[in-house]
Amino acid sequence: MPLIPPGRYQYILWDWNGTLLDDAALCVEIMDQLLRRYGKPGLTPERYQRIFDFPVRDYYQALGFDFSRTPFEQVGTEFMVEYNRRWRTCRIRPHAQTVLRRFQEQSIPQSILSAASVTLVQQGLQHFDLESFFDDIHGLDHHYAEGKLAQAQAFLSRCTAAPESVLLIGDTTHDHQVARAVGMDCVLIHAGHHALERLQACGVPLCTTLQDLIA
Repeated sequence: MPLIPPGRYQYILWDWNGTLLDDAALCVEIMDQLLRRYGKPGLTPERYQRIFDFPVRDYYQALGFDFSRTPFEQVGTEFMVEYNRRWRTCRIRPHAQTVLRRFQEQSIPQSILSAASVTLVQQGLQHFDLESFFDDIHGLDHHYAEGKLAQAQAFLSRCTAAPESVLLIGDTTHDHQVARAVGMDCVLIHAGHHALERLQACGVPLCTTLQDLIA
């Protein structure tokens, strides 16, 4: 039985990074290089999955950055400069287009809800030819990834669908926290940004591939 039964939801919100764009390995690699540049221990995928979180400012502190010496805006921008240079080397997650098309054929509107900048997500959708699947992008106007609760609340204030008829598909505990805070349902994919144990603790449906959503 598919995780998303036909007719259950009137609107679907997708997270971008990790959920549709398979970029966890790139994020680990860039941060590992940044840490070593500042004379700090490197980063493994396992440690990344244990400590990555939103707002990412807290994640940087968990990595050992002292903002009294090196401002968050400085190291955060250094990370994003390299990320912006290299994200096109990533791939869209397997089955993404198939699943997006299935929901589109079922006349379920879809949008992006992201803690990334709207501009960056727009570039990604254009690059991977996914624009036609989405009505809108609800994201930030900067690259410091504070979170997306305010964006979810703003979306619901304009959406005609009731919160309980909206599904958020994401890959972090933050997605679950946002969905729970505004009354939406949530499905999580184990995609590399958070450890499986962290996702399981949320107590919501969990998949390992996007195909699980419709298969």
